Amino acid sequence: MNKLLIFLFLFVSMQAVAQLAPLHIESKHTENYEYIDGYHMSVVPPEDFKATECYDGFQNIPKGSSISFSKLPADFETAKATVSKKNLTERGLTIRLQREVMMNGHQGFVTKCTQELGGGLFVKYILLINTGEKTTLVNGSFPVVNQDELDTLIRNTMLSIIYHG
Repeated sequence: MNKLLIFLFLFVSMQAVAQLAPLHIESKHTENYEYIDGYHMSVVPPEDFKATECYDGFQNIPKGSSISFSKLPADFETAKATVSKKNLTERGLTIRLQREVMMNGHQGFVTKCTQELGGGLFVKYILLINTGEKTTLVNGSFPVVNQDELDTLIRNTMLSIIYHG
């Protein structure tokens, strides 16, 4: 019985530490990466996603999905406070995951949440990347009905972004 309790304690402890430690991601630049002008970043857009003229990013209109880039006029810690669980919940979003990430040595913070918009339920990935005095926000969004097809694709696309500093 003692061995079982010790095993359970160690297992739970390791899981807790794993959740606290930042996820380290190292992406290798290939010819498939596209440079995002004005952001010093490169990304491999998902297949069937096209660059949009409405905003900086990519969209798949038939699937109601997009990945957009914007610059926030705030340092990383201030920007991170705006995506706190409390702030997002007050704005009608349901938090599914929040995690620190290190992307090719650059500090980031990713949030996965759901939000009801226009009568539909959407999954949103919000990625903040520390770019110095300002912060870059990358937002990936798709209808929950397309979750099986798009969740991993959009998450992996966003987390493979390379910031060139």
